Amino acid sequence: MNRNPNILIMKHYLYTFLAIAVIVSCGKKGASENASSPDIQITDTKETTLTVPEQPIALSDEENDMLSRFNDFGFDVMRKNEENYLFSPLSLASLLGMLAQGGAGLTREEICRVLRFEDASSYMDINALCKKMRILTSPSDKTAFQMANAAVCAEWIDFKESYTQTVTEYYDALLTSMDFSQAEQVCAYINEWADEKTHGLIPEVLRPEQIKSSIAVFLNALYFKSAWKSPFQKDLTRDETFTNQLGNTTTVPMMHQKNEYLFAALEDFQLLEMDYDGTFAMDVLLPSNGKTTSDLIAVLSDEKLTNWRSSMTSRPVDCKLPAFSTDIQTYVLREDLQDLGMKAAFSDADFSNLSSADLFITTIFQKGNLSIDEAGTEAAAVSVALMESSVPWDQSNAVEFHANHPFVYIIYEKTTAAVLFIGVYNG
Repeated sequence: MNRNPNILIMKHYLYTFLAIAVIVSCGKKGASENASSPDIQITDTKETTLTVPEQPIALSDEENDMLSRFNDFGFDVMRKNEENYLFSPLSLASLLGMLAQGGAGLTREEICRVLRFEDASSYMDINALCKKMRILTSPSDKTAFQMANAAVCAEWIDFKESYTQTVTEYYDALLTSMDFSQAEQVCAYINEWADEKTHGLIPEVLRPEQIKSSIAVFLNALYFKSAWKSPFQKDLTRDETFTNQLGNTTTVPMMHQKNEYLFAALEDFQLLEMDYDGTFAMDVLLPSNGKTTSDLIAVLSDEKLTNWRSSMTSRPVDCKLPAFSTDIQTYVLREDLQDLGMKAAFSDADFSNLSSADLFITTIFQKGNLSIDEAGTEAAAVSVALMESSVPWDQSNAVEFHANHPFVYIIYEKTTAAVLFIGVYNG
């Protein structure tokens, strides 16, 4: 697949998180109302940024193609649920990558296929791409990006040495053994880990009653915080009317600024790109001509998104965008993944490359939290898989871009085009 070099430059847009922050109608009106998401005023990110490469991430053509599949996987999941939720494809893909490494036979094959890799032997390609994604970051003191992986298992679970070596090398995973009969202690440990890795945005992912029969918990946490390249002025934010998908109106805090943006007026929507400091950006897809966010989501693909971006030009724009934050949202993924073809892992599972224990997945879900305000964006996601054993145990001519009705937004890393979050805001 040929790519526009100005958009890909080896695709470091990392599609802003592969995080399809699928946030269809996120909830709270004002970002400032969310106590866990403080104003974005980043002055030093050394403690929260995994690494700061001097150059943008360079991907080969093969890696670009693999990342394209990751992004399309995120769009596949997004189409399964257009209710209010926030979703990070990159977080879920990393979790599934660790599980694919431990899978065998049909179990591994189906996980790879869900991630858009047809060959079960592609799990090593998935590992390599996940390793590269861990260093996805921006050479900026106003941007923080962090991804972490972990597995917490019962003391009697024997991780195979080859599995331990691989998830340590490619996922930098923290492997911990605990007494699962002490459910409160296990949950306290896991929640503390999630709280730390998401910088307080997701302080709890599990309760003791949720793991009463579990013997293993696999986790991925993803955190992003960045200032706008051109911040909004708070004194220009006004309460304005927003019309949701059903035609109902509500009042939202509407941010406002006139500035130069990459912009395209396409047949069914307007497309606006808003840069963060560094190499990340957020694309906002605002339906027009009677179309809805559902219409846009139905046709979203990595290839189309790349083509749409290639049509953008720098224009003076009169931009209005709501300031908002989500409640901590839980997206249960088991049924959606089964619908996409990942079935064996939940029933007739074969995780013999992980352990000699007879393991299968009982529950898989993701929690997400995001806020957007005049200063920038802060977002986090934690993906969780629980396992059991079957063996008991410009200005005058500026175009108007007024996001006063539902829109799709995509946060991504611009040199790789990796999607971090995809969301739908419905008021």
